[in-house]
Amino acid sequence: MTFDPKSQQAWRDLAHTAAVVLGSALAQHDIAKGQARSMTVARRFDFELMAASTSIELQFSRGELIARGGGMRAVMELVDGKLHIKLQLVGYAMLKIGAGTEAHLVSKNGMIDHTFQFSLSGSATCIFADTPEVRQGLNEYSVEIFD
Repeated sequence: MTFDPKSQQAWRDLAHTAAVVLGSALAQHDIAKGQARSMTVARRFDFELMAASTSIELQFSRGELIARGGGMRAVMELVDGKLHIKLQLVGYAMLKIGAGTEAHLVSKNGMIDHTFQFSLSGSATCIFADTPEVRQGLNEYSVEIFD
C-alpha cells in the first residue's frame, strides 16, 4: 500500500497512527514511573448491545447507542475494514466533566483496553481492528472519564 498525499483518508490514518504511537509511548513512560492510573474516574458510561442475546457476533445498530443512564452516545461503523466507534458526550454537565479530558474504553471480556482523549467539543473516535475478539468485546463495554 502506498501513501497518497492527496487523499484525506490517508492523512487521517497517518494522524491516527501518530496519535496511537505517541499515546503508547506516554503510557509506557507513566507505567515506568509508577504513575499509571493515578487519576481517579470521574464518570463511567456503560454500553450493552445485546443484553438478551446469546450470539457473540456484533450487530451494528442503526443509529446511535445511548449509554445506560445517558450522558454519552456511540455510533459504530465499519470503515475500510476497521471498526470505528464514534463517541459524543451529551449535555452541558457531561461536556463540563469530559470535554478535552483523557478517557478509557474497556470491554467486559478484557479484549479491549484503549486510552484516548475527548476533543473540546466532547467527541472522540476510537478505531479498532475488525477481529472476532474485538467484535465480541464491543457487545458490552464501558467508557471511563478521568479527573
